[in-house]
Amino acid sequence: MVPNPPFHPKGDFALTDGTLAIDGVPHYTFGNISFYDTRMFRDLAPGTRRALTPYCRETIGAGRASGELYEGRNVSTPVQLQALDDELPIR
Repeated sequence: MVPNPPFHPKGDFALTDGTLAIDGVPHYTFGNISFYDTRMFRDLAPGTRRALTPYCRETIGAGRASGELYEGRNVSTPVQLQALDDELPIR
């Protein structure tokens, strides 16, 4: 989880004492750094593409998901990646 960026001020999930929840405060934004138990996807046929959000919501809603707040540099959009690239020295 990361602090909410300006383009997503309400965040995605609540995070309290290392536990994720659908409702509650404070809400943070899913930061794309994850470790998944493959049992979350047992009903998905190999080679099938599907949005990750339903799996996350089901697992979080069942109280089976933990999380941490990462307050370092968030690079999750092309604009943020370009800004980081512009700051790095050319080697």
